Amino acid sequence: MDQQPDLRLGGRAEPGLGGIQHPEFARAALAKNQPEKLSRNLDIIRQGATRMEQRIDGTLILSRAGRHEFRPQWVPLGPLVVQAQQDALLECAEQDIDVRVQNPATVWGDATLL
Repeated sequence: MDQQPDLRLGGRAEPGLGGIQHPEFARAALAKNQPEKLSRNLDIIRQGATRMEQRIDGTLILSRAGRHEFRPQWVPLGPLVVQAQQDALLECAEQDIDVRVQNPATVWGDATLL
């Protein structure tokens, strides 16, 4: 059996990794008694930590891909585009981001690897 370090622990131990600047923004909002800004920044940190955990889990799955059966199927890319847009909105909240995708493709591949 392969002995691999559990990379997920690091992602869970550092919840601010998904939004590095937001802990400082949260501290400033707390100091200025701005609960709505504090709540927003804490939400961004939590969402960033969740995304980081998913990315680490996906990387671990990908690293073991050669040892697992490839399971191709038709996979719609629309949900991946939506997730990418949500990630961009969270990471660049001050930017005006407008993404429009008409008829996102469906591809033949392994949904987990995609």
